Amino acid sequence: MRRKIAIVGGAYKHRVLDIDAQDCRNMYVEIDNVGGFPTALLRCPGLAVWAELDEPSVDLMYQVGEYLFVAAGGHLYRYDQRSNLTKVTDIEVGHVRMTDNGLQLLVMCSESHYLVDLKTLAVTKNPGAGVITSGGDVAYMDGYFITSDPGTFTVRWSKQYDGSTWDASWFKAAEKNADPINALKVYNGQLWVFGIHTTEVWAHTGPYTNPFSLIPGAVMEVGCAAPLSVAEVGGSLCWLGRPGAGSPVVVQATGLTAALRTPPAIAHHWSTFMTTEDAEAFSYAYAGHAFYAITFPLADETWEYDFTTGIWNRRTSTLNQTRWRGTCSASFFGHTLIGDYAKGVIYRMDASAYDEGGEQVILRRTTAPLHNAGMRLFLDSMDLVVEGGVGLNSGQGEKAEVMLRVSKNGGHSWGREHKRSLGRIGDHDAFMSFHQLGGHGQKVVLEFSVSDPVRVAFIQAWGNFQQTVY
Repeated sequence: MRRKIAIVGGAYKHRVLDIDAQDCRNMYVEIDNVGGFPTALLRCPGLAVWAELDEPSVDLMYQVGEYLFVAAGGHLYRYDQRSNLTKVTDIEVGHVRMTDNGLQLLVMCSESHYLVDLKTLAVTKNPGAGVITSGGDVAYMDGYFITSDPGTFTVRWSKQYDGSTWDASWFKAAEKNADPINALKVYNGQLWVFGIHTTEVWAHTGPYTNPFSLIPGAVMEVGCAAPLSVAEVGGSLCWLGRPGAGSPVVVQATGLTAALRTPPAIAHHWSTFMTTEDAEAFSYAYAGHAFYAITFPLADETWEYDFTTGIWNRRTSTLNQTRWRGTCSASFFGHTLIGDYAKGVIYRMDASAYDEGGEQVILRRTTAPLHNAGMRLFLDSMDLVVEGGVGLNSGQGEKAEVMLRVSKNGGHSWGREHKRSLGRIGDHDAFMSFHQLGGHGQKVVLEFSVSDPVRVAFIQAWGNFQQTVY
C-alpha cells in the first residue's frame, strides 16, 4: 500500500503525542497554487554578520530616517546608511524602548529616560523629572510623546513636538477598567492602551490639555500579558494575552476586535512555562511572508507565526537547539537586520546564508502520527522528494545529508538513524529512497533533520506500507 505522508506542516505537538507529534524547526511552509507541487517546506533564511559591537547583547534597534539607533549593553549607538558608527551616550543596561517625533528620540529604560536631539545628538537625561516615571512604555502620536506610569492606570503626554516639556496636569487614566497599563502602541492612527486584562483604543480628539479619548465601544476583554510582546506585523497588531486569565495565546487585532492565533496544543505548552510575562516579540518580512517571532527567555524557546499561511513553526539556534538568537529587528536600506541577544552582533537576513554568523543550526520536521483504523502498519520503505544538487564544493555540506528516524509508538521512542545524500552541486536528482525502516506499529511517526549548511526544500513524501492485523 503506497500512501502519501504529510511532510509539509508546522509545529503542533500535542501533550498527548498519540494525538499529534508534529514539530517544525527552522523551516516554514511555502504555498504555490500554480506549480506542480502546491506546498513545500523551505529553510528559514540564514544570518550573515552586518556589524559587530564590543557589547554583550543587542537590546533594541530603531530606525529614524537614514539612521539606525542601536541600544546595546548599556550604550546607545547610531549607524548611518554607510554603516559608520557613532556612540551617542551611555544608558542603562536592560530592556529599552524608543520612539521619535521627527526632531527628538525618546529612550526609555527601567530607571532613567533620555531625550536625544536627532540633529546634534545632544542628550538630556530624565526630561520631565517629577512628572514622567521611568520604566513604562513610550509611543508617539500627532506630535505628542506618550508614556505610561508603571503599575498604574495613567498615561502622560508631552508638549507637541517638544519632549523636554511635560506638565503634571497632562495625564489621563484608563476609562473603563482599573487595569494597570502594560504597554502602549500607536496603530492605524489610534493609541492602543494595553492593560493586563483589557485593552482600550483611544483617538486624538481634543486640545493639548486633554487630547485623547476612548473610541466608543473600543474595549477588548483581553489585555497584554507580556509588555515586550506587542509588535506590528503584516499590517496588523499582535501581542501575548491571557483571555479570561486562561492559557497564554497570541492575539491579533482585527479592526477593533481581537482574534486568537495560538492553537490549543501550543497554548497548553506555553502554560507549562514557569513564566510567560518575560515574552519578547518582534516581526519581520521575508519572501512574501510576514512573521511574528515570540521568545520566552526563561523557557529558552522561540516560536514563530507566519501570517501568510497561518502556520506556526519553531526557531532555534546552535546545534543544541536553544532559543533563537534573534531578539529584535529593523528594516534598514533594503536589509532586514536582526540583533543577537547573547552578543553584540547585528546580522542581515540572507537567503544565501545557511547558518547564523558561522554557527550551524538544525532543521527538523516531525510528522503527525500515521494511523490505519486501529490496525498495525509496517513501513517497509519511503520516498522523499527534495531539492537536489545543493551540496557544497568543499567543507561542511559537501556531502549534505537528510537524516530520518522512525517511531512506531507515536513519537515516544525512536529507531536508529537513516541517512541519504542531498546530492553534490549539479546532481539534481531530487528524489531519495529510504529502505529497511522497521516502522511497525499503530502510530508511525517520521522525523527528518538536516544539519548541513545548504539550501533545503522538502516537497513531498510517500510511504510504502504493509498492513498487518497483529
